Amino acid sequence: MGVEGRPPTPAVIATAAVLFYLLKQDHDTVTALVLAAAVIGLDCVRIRRTKRL
Repeated sequence: MGVEGRPPTPAVIATAAVLFYLLKQDHDTVTALVLAAAVIGLDCVRIRRTKRL
């Protein structure tokens, strides 16, 4: 398997910002930051299968 990194898309950054805002209302700041960072991190990492010979 190959792992490839790429910059996050603007839509995912906006989604993470809204998620952070909504989570911060009910939970602490650390939890909201961790989950928002996880959303952005998952968008930046792409795992691909390598071709078998």
